[in-house]
Amino acid sequence: MGAGRDFFCQDNEAFNSYGGICGGSGYIVSRVALQQLLADGAPALHAVYDKTPWPNDMTTSCQLRRTGSDLVLADGMYGYPMDEISMYEGHFSSGNFITVHYVDSATMRWFYALNEGWPADEVKKLEEKAFHRGCVRAWELVAPSRFLDCMQRRHGAQAVEELLLHSKRLTD
Repeated sequence: MGAGRDFFCQDNEAFNSYGGICGGSGYIVSRVALQQLLADGAPALHAVYDKTPWPNDMTTSCQLRRTGSDLVLADGMYGYPMDEISMYEGHFSSGNFITVHYVDSATMRWFYALNEGWPADEVKKLEEKAFHRGCVRAWELVAPSRFLDCMQRRHGAQAVEELLLHSKRLTD
């Protein structure tokens, strides 16, 4: 909550005070709020999106603020990158997650299998594809510093040094 404040929808006091919602993890819109958004018809709302250069989540937030809708955080919608297996397991064990964001296909397959109660040996195989020593493998290529931070948190500086040394050998 608070995304886009001072950058978007500057003519709206509520938006300037409280900002909007980041749509990465999704958002849930009540029927009443949707009806208010569509009060002038779908083509009129579509025209608002067509004429703005703003990201869709900021446009949606602005339009919801203009109708007087409250924007509130919903439990179980996680919109930030997770880099450790324990973070995913925490969401799974909480039983109240709805969405996760920034998930690569290997991690999503593992998370799906875990949530669907697949046999332990199948979940373990998928886990090995998704994680390296408890850290999301995809981050190693997509965001190496995130991967190294995870390795350091979980296994200490020596593990990071070993990874960097191994990487250097591969490139020499």
